[in-house]
This record gives sequence, structure tokens and C-alpha cells, in this order.
Amino acid sequence: MLRQLMLVSTSGNIILEETYRGKPRDFKNLKKTKIFFEETMLSWDSLQRGEEHVYVFSRFLYLILKICDDAVLVVSSHERETEGFLREIAEILTSAVSEACSGSINEDRIIYSLPEIRLMFGIIIDKKGYVDHVDPDRIKKILKLKNLK
Repeated sequence: MLRQLMLVSTSGNIILEETYRGKPRDFKNLKKTKIFFEETMLSWDSLQRGEEHVYVFSRFLYLILKICDDAVLVVSSHERETEGFLREIAEILTSAVSEACSGSINEDRIIYSLPEIRLMFGIIIDKKGYVDHVDPDRIKKILKLKNLK
């Protein structure tokens, strides 16, 4: 089960944030996110595209995956989940972003495609943080039903 999902620019600006456990704008969550960013953000620029780092921070497991030169995907779960689970989810979400951005991913394309990305993330992950759909063909069929593709 996921706890939080973010698309963030390498400069630290949050493009998209979804919180599945707790309130998204809860001061406690914001404070933890800020501390996590401060401790890890210096290494974001040095990551190569497709490279990932896994951190355990404040009883949660975080995976940072660089999806393009100027954006990273941050996925977190409770520490009882495995790194393999987070890696698999990050790969699925990255392919969803790539699909929404028509293959060429950068910060501007992500912002432009944000409504479709949010919809795809909503199809893949339910409101409680459980992964619902991982089959790309099924996701495309659901998008067609919603008249988006």
C-alpha cells in the first residue's frame, strides 16, 4: 500500500502530490516532506535518468526515481512494504507518465499533461493507496471509456 506519491522537479518544486494515508496538507506531513527533501535533494541532480535511490525515513520507505533530466518520481510506503514493490510501482507510474506525455518526458510536458497523468494515477492506485490496475492494455481501455484517448 502506498502512502504518498509525488512528481517533483529537481529544484524541489512539487508538480503533483497524492497522499493516501493521512491528510495531504496536514502540517505534520508537510514538515516531514520538507525535511526529507532537504536531506535528499542534493543528490537528485547527480542521478542518471532511470536511476533510483531508496531511503528509510521516519518509519517510511521512499523511492526516488529520476524520470527525466528535470523531474523525479517520489513514491513512499510504510516500511513493511518491500523495495521491489516500490520499484515495480515506480516503473508502472513512469510508463503512465511517458504515455501521457506522448513519449517525450520533461517538466513542461508533465505540467501540460497533468490532467491525464492524474487520471491514469487514479486508475492505477485507488484512494486508499492500494494498487488496482497494472495492465497497460486495461488502463488504455479505461481511458478510452472516459473518452481521453
